[in-house]
Amino acid sequence: MEEIIKPYRFQLPQEFYDLYLMGNGCLPIGILQENELNSIYNYCYFPDYPARFSTLQEAIACYQNLLIDDNPHVLPFCSSYREDIVLSIVGSKEQQETSPVYVTYSDYLCEEDPSGMNVLFPSLTNMMLAYAELYEYKGRSTETWLKDIISKYGGNYKWFYW
Repeated sequence: MEEIIKPYRFQLPQEFYDLYLMGNGCLPIGILQENELNSIYNYCYFPDYPARFSTLQEAIACYQNLLIDDNPHVLPFCSSYREDIVLSIVGSKEQQETSPVYVTYSDYLCEEDPSGMNVLFPSLTNMMLAYAELYEYKGRSTETWLKDIISKYGGNYKWFYW
């Protein structure tokens, strides 16, 4: 992991390492019907959701191609196929425990510094806890219930359904 992230100029938050060490930003095998260990689909996609985590190699490649000069603190790690929306975290000079999860349109990723982006969740951990709870109660949701869970984890409901 350290070798892959060498091009990134800043320290990533500990929670990012914790997530990516469990499977390179990937969901556990066995969630989908095709339990094929070699299938990237089984690792990277949210179940029944039009978004996917980038592998660490993809995140760093995006950083090197788009952000290393214009927005060097930002590391995009998740993208949606709806409206080209991207989730990012921000590194710092000294490692922090957490980082807010920022959301923006991919067209603005190079133009905005992190202060111009919208915070989706206060941390990657909060985002994952919210998704887990939402997925657990899938099918029983109402808009009020959805807002309650997102709020419980400090999420930005306006940007949530990306």
